[in-house]
Amino acid sequence: MKLSARTDVAAPADKIFRHLTDFDRIEAAARNRGAEIERLDDGTAPADAAWRASFPFRGRLRHTEARVVDFEPDEQLALRGESDGLSARVRLELIPLSDRQTRISAIIDLTPATMKARLLVQSLKLARSTLEKRMEGRLRRFGRHVEQT
Repeated sequence: MKLSARTDVAAPADKIFRHLTDFDRIEAAARNRGAEIERLDDGTAPADAAWRASFPFRGRLRHTEARVVDFEPDEQLALRGESDGLSARVRLELIPLSDRQTRISAIIDLTPATMKARLLVQSLKLARSTLEKRMEGRLRRFGRHVEQT
């Protein structure tokens, strides 16, 4: 199952990429929402970043491991994660539209490996449009944050 969203941001791609790879800020925001996060790498090279995390989702505590699998500065960032029989790949692409305008494209690809994960993905498919609207809203909020800083 694939989910996608995109938004245009009034900022250059390098500035947006710096915000996307500010992993310390992202980890702090996730902790504020109830996640427990452990960094598995030494934190010096964003292209080698990896985490172990636990977070509440749909009334249950989920455990996952994620790592950066593709890192092209100012162009794209991809992460792969595994959780309870579900594999997820998240790809964020930056497409410069002009010197001061950039399109952010986010794609999440979920692949179930177990029956429980298949049931979860099936229930998510029913809410696909709602999930994509939420993704777009979050991308827009992120874009406004980048524009204001």
